[in-house]
Amino acid sequence: MRRGLAGLLLLLPCLAVAEDRFDALRAQARPYDGGLGQFLEEYLGDCGDNPNCRSHTKDFQAQSKGQRFYALVREDEAAMLGFSDRPTGGGEYTVEVTPFFPGNEHALTNASPTKTDAKGNPILPVLMLPGQVPDGETVDSIARMFKNRGVRLELLFRPDQPWAVAKKGGGKLIGLRAKLDAIRVTSRSGALLALWVSEK
Repeated sequence: MRRGLAGLLLLLPCLAVAEDRFDALRAQARPYDGGLGQFLEEYLGDCGDNPNCRSHTKDFQAQSKGQRFYALVREDEAAMLGFSDRPTGGGEYTVEVTPFFPGNEHALTNASPTKTDAKGNPILPVLMLPGQVPDGETVDSIARMFKNRGVRLELLFRPDQPWAVAKKGGGKLIGLRAKLDAIRVTSRSGALLALWVSEK
């Protein structure tokens, strides 16, 4: 995914207030036991000629309309996260989030991509989250966490519309556009590294 500069997401003035809002939104969200990959498979429906599958997919989409869901992107899957020691928005460093959250053969995004890069990856604007150094850490130690894949992402979202974009070499990549309600980035130990909560 191209890491161009786009919308700047600012932390709320008080981090504690932001965490309280995240936790309140998560308490209202529907967990999905199968993880993001199975959620996308069920929502988008790789059904082929199976009418029962198509009917189930349609029902699941209707049941999911307006609902908020919670997803955890674990360390080994969090390739959409990047680190910059250049501070923005009052933070001590910047967490770059490419809003392309893969799940099996599909992906969840905050926009509908219209083209891909030379590697066949959809092009999406990068989100910039100001980060705050937690107690006992430094900017350098945080940078090492990102380098060594020691960070994970929690996502709160509401499904919107499926999308499809042509794949390099033929075929289509199918995904789901969603309204992002909140993003929380933490270390393996659970230390908060960056947090954004939508005001809407």
